[in-house]
Amino acid sequence: MYDIDVCKEQCLVLATHHILMQLDMVRSLDISHRKLWNFLRDVEMNYNNIPYHNKLHALDVTNTLFFVLKSEFMQNHLSKLDQMAAIIAACVHDLGHDGYNNAFHMSSGSDIALTYNDSSVLENYHISRAFFLLKKSNNNWYHKLSRPIQNYFRNVIIQLVLATDMHFHFQELARLRAMLAAFKVMRGEGPFLTKKKKKSYEMYIKMTSLCLQTRDKIENEQCPVEWRQIEYNPFSRNQIGRLPHFPGLFFFNHPFGKVKGKLQLGSHWLYCFFFIKKKKNFIKNTYTYKYIYLFIFICTEIAIKNEELTSVLIPEKQVETESSRVNGVEDERLFILGAAIHICDVSNPTKELKACTQWADRIMQEFFNQGDKEKALGLPVSPMMDKETASLASGQIGFIRFIVAPIFEVFCDIIPELKPWSQVMQLNLEHWETTHKQQKNVRTQKRISKSKLEMQSQSSNNANSGSSTPTPTLGSSSQLSNGSTDNNKFKKDIKKTNVPERSQEILNQKLKQK
Repeated sequence: MYDIDVCKEQCLVLATHHILMQLDMVRSLDISHRKLWNFLRDVEMNYNNIPYHNKLHALDVTNTLFFVLKSEFMQNHLSKLDQMAAIIAACVHDLGHDGYNNAFHMSSGSDIALTYNDSSVLENYHISRAFFLLKKSNNNWYHKLSRPIQNYFRNVIIQLVLATDMHFHFQELARLRAMLAAFKVMRGEGPFLTKKKKKSYEMYIKMTSLCLQTRDKIENEQCPVEWRQIEYNPFSRNQIGRLPHFPGLFFFNHPFGKVKGKLQLGSHWLYCFFFIKKKKNFIKNTYTYKYIYLFIFICTEIAIKNEELTSVLIPEKQVETESSRVNGVEDERLFILGAAIHICDVSNPTKELKACTQWADRIMQEFFNQGDKEKALGLPVSPMMDKETASLASGQIGFIRFIVAPIFEVFCDIIPELKPWSQVMQLNLEHWETTHKQQKNVRTQKRISKSKLEMQSQSSNNANSGSSTPTPTLGSSSQLSNGSTDNNKFKKDIKKTNVPERSQEILNQKLKQK
């Protein structure tokens, strides 16, 4: 964990470049180091110097996402190209942010809102700015890549940055819960499975597009191959295969371990023939040998979709087209990756207390700036953005309870490596609850003290007014028998007393008679 206060210049450039080098995609795709560095440098320079949505926030999200990508689940289901696109998306996800949210831009009718038709206004703006920077000749590090890879790369970045729009948070949470329920059924944890049927089911993500890359020179050699055959029941679906992004080798997951196949090189293709011992009847545990042929063109681009992949890998014509397991989720891989970057974007409460409080102070500064701007424009002040009424501790409690904690609870079931984050978040929640109680007690004491002072001041004023201005005795013979001087003095005394107007009129009439 880094300290926000000690981050120097080019921190985003250095961290992102280091992460991309660890993914080994710069070398694999033959990316220009100089152009990549220029692009990252321009990205950092185009972040505005505002309290929260600045380059430090981009660095925090990028660093957090890299930790998530290193989890076993992500490594098993994401290609290296997916991971690289995700890191770039995290780096640019708030590029050019001006400190005001989407609601402000739409209510004020800003140029950005008019440009993007009130639809994920800032997110579309960030994407546009990023690709304009990438289009510059000195920054275009992926111009040598084939057009399919460029299109795929652009699509992944767009989908991931759009996933950071808080407007879709609860919709995303509902879909994530539905997907987790499907995963649990496949793992034998569903409510419809009996103890006899609870087998070791695999958890997977259905692929709709895959990336291939091979080395230029591959001769006859033994290639380790893993094949994943997912047994299924009426409550789950069957995924036939997966082809991750590995230079030179094609890996498959197989429940019985690794098997080796003969890898031969043709002029433009790779051919692999091997067989595995596969269960013929899953319940009775009978086995049969199944031959698998692998015939793939050598390329460095997005080669085949899921339907084509299954027909290539398995020489069976009976390949069923599966509908999505979760409504609205066509590509489960991109959905999980989008959920991951969104979770990293709101992960401040899961950081250690010092960083958590620093980020909370920074976001409140932006909130108050927007609240002042809304007041100046005559717009309704957004919740938590009025500096006269908003409470930092109360806002953080609500943010953790209703936004961060529910989605982290679901995601921790998918990626167990994140469970320590939830424990830290619980400690931070207790801190904010304690702070809120203390602040509430202080406000209560201040109100009590203020009320006591007002009562004391009022009683002292009443005592002073009673001793300095005695109420005259109305109708006294000495006052009524005096001359005009006494009458004038009596009128002045009457005015000083709290006598009803009708009584004063009667006294005036008596004075005239005298």
